[in-house]
Amino acid sequence: MTREPSKKEVIILMAKTNAELIINLAYIHISNVNKCLKNSKLDIVADFICVTNNRIIITMNKPANMLNLSTIEKYLKSIENTNSDLIESLYYKIRKRRQTLVRYL
Repeated sequence: MTREPSKKEVIILMAKTNAELIINLAYIHISNVNKCLKNSKLDIVADFICVTNNRIIITMNKPANMLNLSTIEKYLKSIENTNSDLIESLYYKIRKRRQTLVRYL
C-alpha cells in the first residue's frame, strides 16, 4: 500500500535538473525557505525537503495556505542556476469526498 500526501506536504513539480540542484543543498534551501516565511510574518515552518521523480515535497509543520505557497514559490524560482520556467505552480493536498491535487496558478 502506498502512502498518500498529507495536508502538510507542499508538492512542487519541476525538471529533474532543478530538483537535483535544490536537493543537493537541501539544508540551505530549507533554512532560506523558513527565513522567507518568517520575513513575511507567517507562522508556518518548513521541516524538510525530499525528492521523488520530477518533484520536490516540502513537509510543513501545519497545512499551507495560498500566501505560504506563493512565498515558497518565489524563493524557489529565485534560486541561482535553476530554470524558473521549469518550476511548476505549487500544489498541496486537500481532502474532500475523493482526494485530489489542486493546482494553484
